[in-house]
Amino acid sequence: MPSPADRGWARLLGGYAAFTGIVILVTVPVAIAVDPGKRPVLIRVAAAIVLAVMLIDLVRAARALVQAQPPSPFEAALQPVKPATGIDRRFQALRDEIRFGVTSANYWDRVLWPRLCELANRLPGRPRLSPPVHVPRRGLFRRGPRLSALRAIIGKLEEGA
Repeated sequence: MPSPADRGWARLLGGYAAFTGIVILVTVPVAIAVDPGKRPVLIRVAAAIVLAVMLIDLVRAARALVQAQPPSPFEAALQPVKPATGIDRRFQALRDEIRFGVTSANYWDRVLWPRLCELANRLPGRPRLSPPVHVPRRGLFRRGPRLSALRAIIGKLEEGA
């Protein structure tokens, strides 16, 4: 009994033979009816149709083989890293705010520091927050406060809670 792979090839070749037979059955009566000078063109068109169907199947099979292979390390590096699903979305947002607050003085001054002050005002003990000292730099790439200063501010907020 032939293996499944051999049966696949036999089915494919049988399908191509049947398709070629159908194209021939359509082409022969038309070739008899047309002018003898145009018969070679008609035969070439019929052969091109059969060849086009075979090439389309060949390209489809090659694409399936390539896509079935595991991605290379280069392709895997192009995929975006998905965040861990076990971490709460609000915690991720807070972590990003702290990260951006430390790296950008503008973000610290306009977003994170006002939010921390608002949080301190909501707490029952109303801890008094003093703004940390920025690293002195000029230009677009000014940095926010150091992480140690941010830890101290968060410690004051935890004591007040």
